[in-house]
Amino acid sequence: MEAHLLRVRRAKVLASRPRGHALGLLLGDLIVTLHIAQARSLPVLLIERSETRSSPLLRLQCEGIQRIVPGEARTARYMWAAAVFGDGVRHGIAGLWNATIEWAQRRVQALVVYFSSGRPLSLVSIWMRWRSRTTGAVPARASRDRIRITGAEVMRRLALLKRTRSAAGAVYESHDVRRYAALTPLTVRFSAADENEARRAAGAAGIPHDRPLATLHVRGGAGLHGASGRGKDVIRNADITTYAPAVQALVDRGFTVVRIGDPSMPPVTMPGVIDLATCAERSSLLDFWCVSRSVFFLACDSGPYLLSWLFNVPCLAVNVVNALGVYPLRPRDRYLIKRVRERATGRMVPFDEMLEEEFIYSFRRRLLKEESIELIDNSAEEIAAAAHEMADVVVSNPLPTERQLWFRSLVARARAGTVSRSKLFEKLGRDDTYLGDGWIVDAFVARQS
Repeated sequence: MEAHLLRVRRAKVLASRPRGHALGLLLGDLIVTLHIAQARSLPVLLIERSETRSSPLLRLQCEGIQRIVPGEARTARYMWAAAVFGDGVRHGIAGLWNATIEWAQRRVQALVVYFSSGRPLSLVSIWMRWRSRTTGAVPARASRDRIRITGAEVMRRLALLKRTRSAAGAVYESHDVRRYAALTPLTVRFSAADENEARRAAGAAGIPHDRPLATLHVRGGAGLHGASGRGKDVIRNADITTYAPAVQALVDRGFTVVRIGDPSMPPVTMPGVIDLATCAERSSLLDFWCVSRSVFFLACDSGPYLLSWLFNVPCLAVNVVNALGVYPLRPRDRYLIKRVRERATGRMVPFDEMLEEEFIYSFRRRLLKEESIELIDNSAEEIAAAAHEMADVVVSNPLPTERQLWFRSLVARARAGTVSRSKLFEKLGRDDTYLGDGWIVDAFVARQS
């Protein structure tokens, strides 16, 4: 993520340019940006990349956060008024006085620098030196309309954007996105134009407004890395046909199931299911809108599952490979993990062994290089049982069972280990992150016991 705190006259603006070459990265950067802006009461300027141009996610409105649009004079005037009078007249006068003192100090410092430089004295040189030292390239005119951030100003200041990485290469500069999403969920909504367009597209696709919605995403096809066949990506894929009993169970319970994805995925034709991935009306806006309106999101170990964090929608993640990193975040979240089997003996690796540090951090080597172990996708029966359980959880939110508490203790132990903390620091610039308050599907643990 690239982010920078811009000063626009007396106002500060958080400018952020989220990554866009993968949806998960875009969502993670966006969530961090919005949480920082909310916590610090900062206006936000979201800057597009070529990959994120026209993305509806960058047009979302968030409760409690002012959005800045480049070149919009009306917004600029509001910023000016808020900067001076936002906390009332008394605080506004104090802020104006402090700003005046700061202005005078900067100019005195500029004069000291000039006169100590030994350069010839002239009124023109004093003025030019003074202007460049105190205002840089920002126009010195006092008109409030000049406060707006023009397109040219945005491009100039993009050069100041600094990649938020620690020396070890952290993505979020020690910001714990899991803690943000769990403890201070965002309230976001689509712009009026996007909301109207999404409703129109939903009607054209046949999505009813009088039935509860469950959105389904199963990683597969030739999406971002599917066609390349990269092992670390392929292991997160799953067979959509194994979801049929779960989908049927949800339809029988009154849900409309909307499948999202990309056109390379195999089509789904089932009563009560609307396959947006392969229909003519598909669009990213409609996909996001469906997730935001869902009772819960039936996701997988892939970037789109972060949509549930952004829109604060309960999530059931299925066929998860990363048992630690994708541990359910909120009390109504659940997940199923892929089981591991030894190729030589056919032995299923038990949970307590799967969640030992030595096994976790040798997993990819043993799976992809040595090929001594293999992953077993969740079965149709396991996914169906999980869907039934999730449909009950979003209504009643039952207390965890002893089996779920036991499994969580295994995850917590693995996360607290020396190797885990070292790996986290290398990746995130911190040695711990929020574990999560959700649970593994109880029926799944009971079946494996």
